[in-house]
Amino acid sequence: MVLESTKTIAGSSAIGCDVIASRLAERLDSLALDGPLADALKNGEFNAISGLAPCDLEIEVRLGCIKNTRDGQRFSLPIATDALLSERAHVRFNPNITDTQFQAAFGALKQAAEDSDSKSNWQTSLGILTFDRFFKLPEYEESIRISVPQNQTERCKSFKAIRKVKLLTWNVSTGSALRERPIGDEADEVTEQDQLDYRIAVNLEYRVPLRELPNTNAATLRRKKSRNSYVHSKGHIRFDLTQVQTVESDSSVGDSDKCNYEVEAELMGDVVVNLLKNETMSHSERMKMLKYHCTTLINAMNHLRDVVMRGDAYSDTAGAVPSGMMTTKLGLCDLRMVQHSDEAIAKYRKVVSPQLPLVGDYLFRAITPALERKAIKRQKCSPYREHVEAIAGPFVVEDGGAERGKYVVLSKRT
Repeated sequence: MVLESTKTIAGSSAIGCDVIASRLAERLDSLALDGPLADALKNGEFNAISGLAPCDLEIEVRLGCIKNTRDGQRFSLPIATDALLSERAHVRFNPNITDTQFQAAFGALKQAAEDSDSKSNWQTSLGILTFDRFFKLPEYEESIRISVPQNQTERCKSFKAIRKVKLLTWNVSTGSALRERPIGDEADEVTEQDQLDYRIAVNLEYRVPLRELPNTNAATLRRKKSRNSYVHSKGHIRFDLTQVQTVESDSSVGDSDKCNYEVEAELMGDVVVNLLKNETMSHSERMKMLKYHCTTLINAMNHLRDVVMRGDAYSDTAGAVPSGMMTTKLGLCDLRMVQHSDEAIAKYRKVVSPQLPLVGDYLFRAITPALERKAIKRQKCSPYREHVEAIAGPFVVEDGGAERGKYVVLSKRT
C-alpha cells in the first residue's frame, strides 16, 4: 500500500516530507525526458509567441481526505508521518474540507498577506466568480473544461477552454495518530475526522481553440465557483481557496448546504519549465533548484494544513519560504534552542541507551512508549545496531574564555 517506503525501527513504513519533495523533483526531471511533458518542451508549446502560451505546467498540492473505496472511511496507517501511497491502493481522494477549516485557511493567508513585513511579496485576487462546464468533444480524449466569468454581459462573452493531460497523481496519507493541541487549548485533540491528507498532481493544461461556446445542454458537469487567490512572488506559490457548488443546469440555483470547500497550493509552472529548458545549467544544479521549489511547495502546504487542523491564527514571522510567506502558531520552536528535560533524559537512558538523545530522536519517540506499555520486550542490548561504546558522545560545550572561546569536547559516559 505504501510506495517506495523506508523501513523504520518500529517496523512501520513511511516517507518523510523532505523525501516526498525530493521524489517529486526527480519525477519532474524524468518526465522532461520522455512522454507528454518532454514533447511539449521539444515542440515549444510553453513559448508565448503571441499572447498566451498554448500550454501551461500545473504542479499542485490539494488538501482533502483519503478514503477507503470499500467502506468510505478515512484511510490511515499506524504511523504519524506522511506516507506516499501506491497507485494500487484501494483509495480515493476527496478534495473537500469543512467550512471551519476553510475559514481558518482564509484567515491565516489573509493575515500573512497583510503582514507589514511581507506585504509587498503578496498579490491577492478575491471573490473571483466563474461557471465551469465540462464537455466531451469528439476530437479530444480528455474532457474539456470551459470557464465563463459569472454575471457576464451579452457583449462580453469571453471564456477559457482547457483540456488537462494528467502526468502524475500522488495520494499522501498523513497518518492516524491524533495530534495534541498546544497546552491551554479548550479542545483536547484533533479527531480522525479533522485529520487532513493531501494529493500532489502534475498536469499539462492545453488551451483549446474554440470560436464559440458549445451547446450548454451537452455539458456533462456544471460547477459554480467562488475563489480567493493569494500569490507569493518570492516563493512562486499560489494559494487558491475555492467554494464549489455542483448544479444540475445553467438555471439551477446552487444549494449552499451542498457547497464544497477546497484549498490548494500551486507552484508556478513557468519556474519549473524554465529550469527544464535551461541547457546551460548542469543536471546537479537543476536538481538542486527543483528540490528547493518542490520542498517550498510541500512545506508551505503542510504549514497551512496544520494551521487549518488546529484553527490557530498566525502570530510570528517564521516562514516556510523566504520573506515570511508562511508563519505558524503551532507550538513549534527552533530546535537549536531546545534541550530535553532531566526526566526525559533519565527515561531515555533507562530504556533506550546511555547515549544522550538528540532532539526528536526516533528511538525516544517510538521505542520508549512501547516499552512503557510493555507492548514490546526490552532486550538486554541497546536498540542501536552498533555497540554502545562505538557510538561517539555525549558531547558538551566548554567555555575557554575570551582567548579560546567555546568549544565542544567528548564527555565521559554516565
